[in-house]
Amino acid sequence: MWAAHLRLVLGESSRSVYACRTSEACDEALERWPASMLAIELTADRLEATLAWLAEQLRRRPAVRAVALAAPDLRNAAAVIRESGAVDIAFGPRHLRDVAALSQRHLAQAAEPELGLRERIRTRLPWGD
Repeated sequence: MWAAHLRLVLGESSRSVYACRTSEACDEALERWPASMLAIELTADRLEATLAWLAEQLRRRPAVRAVALAAPDLRNAAAVIRESGAVDIAFGPRHLRDVAALSQRHLAQAAEPELGLRERIRTRLPWGD
């Protein structure tokens, strides 16, 4: 549900949305894109385990930023969610515009991968590749 709503809000920028069904798939995606904006769905029955996983991911990957996607009944857990590393919390699809704007700012500021000497020289040559 969340990924579809986020794609609608992002419009043309939605090509950068990658939905993961498991923590293992998410871990692989974060390895591939280390400066990602991680939007993680929280549920009451898995809240503690998911927040522990989130805190570990953010500890291991300092360039990743995270937002929590949660049902309104988790509003009382907002402080704990933020302590786990979420920079924002969307308590329903109406709040996804803020998440989208935050994501776009983060990704625009994300550092490009460090290029080696050859790659830096090659990018500056007038004939390109």
